[in-house]
Formats: sequence, C-alpha cells, structure tokens
Amino acid sequence: MLLQGNRYEDPPQSAATFKQMLQQRYGANCPDFLETSWQDAAVQAHRQYKFLFIYLHSPDHEVCPAPDQL
Repeated sequence: MLLQGNRYEDPPQSAATFKQMLQQRYGANCPDFLETSWQDAAVQAHRQYKFLFIYLHSPDHEVCPAPDQL
C-alpha cells in the first residue's frame, strides 16, 4: 500500500492513476507503465529476463512537481 496524503492507496490503483495523468499530459509519448506493484513487476521482469525501470516520485520533494502539475 502507498501513502497518498493521509490515506493509503493500492499499488496497482496508484500506478493506474499515475499512468493516466502522464497519458493525459504527454499522450502516446509516455512509457508504457505496468499497473502493478513494484514487487510484482520485479517478478515479471525476472521471469522474462527483462530489465526493470522503477520510477520513484514524491510530490513532497522540492524538485518533483505535484501530480496536478505533471
């Protein structure tokens, strides 16, 4: 579970929400994110012998835009 403000959010739901925000802003120019937890993505990458890129985003960090500013 991910902490979003004062509430916890399911990892697949959080990934889907983030992916939707990126697609609205960048259209087809954004990467194809898996809508799953990082652990499930790591298992899939391991099984398929693929690299796994993990993007960590914190709207609380000074250099990261807030989700509504993406």
